[in-house]
Amino acid sequence: MRSIGLSFASQYRGQTAPWLRAGLASLLAGLVAAGCSSSSEPASSGTEPRISLVTTDQYLNSLHYVFGTGIELQIQFPPFERTE
Repeated sequence: MRSIGLSFASQYRGQTAPWLRAGLASLLAGLVAAGCSSSSEPASSGTEPRISLVTTDQYLNSLHYVFGTGIELQIQFPPFERTE
């Protein structure tokens, strides 16, 4: 009487299991992709960082545009403090 384990092992005797080949191919593709990303971006002074702030009305209009006018919102942002 043959056991189930031996019949499974004899099925793949002399050849690499398909899932093992797929795993090795994925690993190789990952290593190749990692090797291609070694270039760095050139140094740039760029521009000064800026933040765009929205008013309470602008925020509420955006929410009503996305979710519809049927929603009731009670939102009040603190007043702007300008520093220049």
